[in-house]
Amino acid sequence: MRLTEKQIIILEALARFKYLTSHQLQIIFTSKSTSSINTAIRSLKGFKYPLVKSLRFGITPWYGKLPHIHFLTSAGIKVLVEQLSIPLHKIYAPTHRNSFFQRDYFHRISTITFNILFQRWLKNQGHQLYFFKSYFNRPKHENGNKSETSIGYWDYKSEPDGIGLYFVNTQPHLFLFEQHNGVDAKRAIGQIIHHCYGLANGAASEQFKLNKPVKIYYVFEHESCLKAALNHFKNDKWLMQFKNHFYFKSNQSMLTNFADNWQTPGSKNAAHFCSPQ
Repeated sequence: MRLTEKQIIILEALARFKYLTSHQLQIIFTSKSTSSINTAIRSLKGFKYPLVKSLRFGITPWYGKLPHIHFLTSAGIKVLVEQLSIPLHKIYAPTHRNSFFQRDYFHRISTITFNILFQRWLKNQGHQLYFFKSYFNRPKHENGNKSETSIGYWDYKSEPDGIGLYFVNTQPHLFLFEQHNGVDAKRAIGQIIHHCYGLANGAASEQFKLNKPVKIYYVFEHESCLKAALNHFKNDKWLMQFKNHFYFKSNQSMLTNFADNWQTPGSKNAAHFCSPQ
């Protein structure tokens, strides 16, 4: 089976991120439009055994028509393994149709967009990715089908939206990621407090065997909610003990400039994504 370069990039991207819209593929290709991407998607669906399929979610009153979600089929996985020599354990693909729900649509898409921008920044900087785990990936375990982001240490349990580990030179950097949609700042603060308990007992560091502080990146759908959560944080003496671990940004700011302008509770100056603690 002969594939074009664009088709190969699409298959590899789906293997890495599991689900992608055409707009997210546009970000990956740094393309001006989705026209050629949609043409390539249609061709991947046109094989006798389609390599890609798409989920359709219809229309919502507040947004309109939701973009289709593309994913790998079993035939697509086979091509990646046999023709492109990608190990099976490095390929993400849904195991059944109902693994993506409309009520989780925007949250999941935003989480994937963060991962795309994070990995693009990583590549541009020449840093090494060890892993990025997402809450919606649920590998089989002996004790059940739990998220790959599950953190458990003694009686502390957490399930962040993402967990990333990368290396700058030989230095590891472990972080947690949370995507906060909606305008409920109290919900965000409650989650932040829970993360602080995890920081206090070193839950994530212990789970991944790293004797190093963990950073927690929060991306907010709404700037107003970000400001409310940040103001609450700054005025809470107990929370301010953990001020050096938290970094805040809005969705729009992240799309404009991923690496810079992260807001922190402990400083008036904007922070870089990889700023030292």
